Amino acid sequence: TPVKTYLSNFLKSFIPFGFPTRKLIPLLMMLLIEGISATMIGSYAGFLIVDVGAAKSVDEAGSYSGWLSSAFSMAQFFSSFVIGALSDNLGRRPMLLLGTFGIALTNILFGFSFNFYYCIAVRLLNGVLNGNIGVVKTYMGEITTAQNRVQTMGLIGLAWSVGSVVGNFLGGMLY
Repeated sequence: TPVKTYLSNFLKSFIPFGFPTRKLIPLLMMLLIEGISATMIGSYAGFLIVDVGAAKSVDEAGSYSGWLSSAFSMAQFFSSFVIGALSDNLGRRPMLLLGTFGIALTNILFGFSFNFYYCIAVRLLNGVLNGNIGVVKTYMGEITTAQNRVQTMGLIGLAWSVGSVVGNFLGGMLY
């Protein structure tokens, strides 16, 4: 049917020619999950600060929520060098699995937050374990060819952006 042909051609335009799809989908899912994990807290950080007792009202929660939101990125920045070195020595797959399961575990632990310092500690741990973006970029660079490298690397930004949108949406809906 024409609709099925159009849909098939549309999906093929997102999959780089000659790139192994079995490897591409999990890598993009890891980036999607990382984007969700990084941005989900933005929708409810101020309310969470009040709920755990760090501030008396949402108006006073600004600096606390800034520290809470930036803890993830700071930890990810400092740990990404170590994770990159470990992925060179131990392999890409073990580090990607560690990062993915680390995201899942720390997001579950964050759901049990009871005070501000626990929130910060879990977000720092989430950032430390969440260095997948560098490893994914390196791995994609290793398994691409000159013909599909540009399109494949473009999907990294797409997956992160979709994860950021979904993360903010989920944070607002689930809080």
